[in-house]
Amino acid sequence: MNYEQLFQNELNRVLIDLSRVDLYKYRAYRQLRLEGFYPESGISNIEIKELAIGECPKIRPFAYTLIGDMIISLSREAYRIYNEYWLGTKGAYKKEEFSPYVIFDRYESEYILYKLGKINQLREDSEIFTLFRDSGYIVKTGYKYGGIFRIYGLNYKRDNREHSKYIFNINRVLNSIELQRIVRVTEGVNKIPIFPYRKTNKRYREQFTMRKNDYYGIYVFRENSKIDLSMVIDSAILNRRKPLVTIVDQEGDILRLDMELLKLRDKYFIAIYRNRS
Repeated sequence: MNYEQLFQNELNRVLIDLSRVDLYKYRAYRQLRLEGFYPESGISNIEIKELAIGECPKIRPFAYTLIGDMIISLSREAYRIYNEYWLGTKGAYKKEEFSPYVIFDRYESEYILYKLGKINQLREDSEIFTLFRDSGYIVKTGYKYGGIFRIYGLNYKRDNREHSKYIFNINRVLNSIELQRIVRVTEGVNKIPIFPYRKTNKRYREQFTMRKNDYYGIYVFRENSKIDLSMVIDSAILNRRKPLVTIVDQEGDILRLDMELLKLRDKYFIAIYRNRS
């Protein structure tokens, strides 16, 4: 007996034997059918969005003091890169006049030291910071939003009080509860969570395929599952279908998530959205 037969039997109030199926997978199937999805297979390649590239900051040598892993400076060059590129903070938070010092956080300091040739190697998270900064994006801490960085668009102007667009998280493998939290927090502040993509040699099996406006390969996870986001992407590429991740809680409710690949230079990132189909 397949999931569609179970679904039709339940609609017809026929006695069904659920012991023969995975109840979580059937609950995901049933909920999708009730929301207008239909069992159908087709090709729908995962979307890739290429991000535009802007001006790379020009960093010249300047006098500074290194306190721990952060740079502090009173130099004119520090003021320049703060004003032109919003690298660093001046004074107190939103109170520039409070103090004359420009202070660069850990990632900004590592970026500056790298550009000045003071260090030769970066950690993965600092490499991502450098990639976006060198591509013209403003990158600031994402702590308030549950991520590592918040990333502003190329046309960002501080005077306009524009909001950041992306929240970057370094982990590719997450507990489904953590993924749910990240999606809800970022969605609540009108931002998009993104994660680094790295090709894997493993695949998830599609639980079934369905259609509603487009064709989807459905991947079902439980409330406490570990989800490797790169594996989902690789599975979707192999199967030539957009992935629809469904997370089923113990009450049978499901969270539906769409994925998109963002490309910046030679790096790919996974953007995750709540499915609105």
